[in-house]
Amino acid sequence: MVSMVETVLSSMISMAAIVVLFIMSRKANTRFSHTERLPMQWSLGGGVTWTAPRQIALSVIPCVAFFVLCAAVLSTAFLEPHPGQEGLEVPAVFLMALGLVGMHALNIWLIGKAADSEK
Repeated sequence: MVSMVETVLSSMISMAAIVVLFIMSRKANTRFSHTERLPMQWSLGGGVTWTAPRQIALSVIPCVAFFVLCAAVLSTAFLEPHPGQEGLEVPAVFLMALGLVGMHALNIWLIGKAADSEK
């Protein structure tokens, strides 16, 4: 079984990542307040294929991250790791959190790039 320290550390990392994601979304919401709809998907050619209302577009990744990180923390708390993978629970949650923050930063950057090209 995973120690309580590792579970608390994983939980704190997850909460910090979710807070960062929501702060990023709030700042992006202010930045793009002049736009009613934001891009959600791009074609390989770089064109926007569909859009969503601004608040929904900026909430998708933080909401998905919440469920992914909750599932990761709960699975590290209640499931036994495979032999040889003990002690990798916290780094795995950290890398997932870091990846989700990076993905959201990329998404906001792409939205900004698309918004700048519309001007």
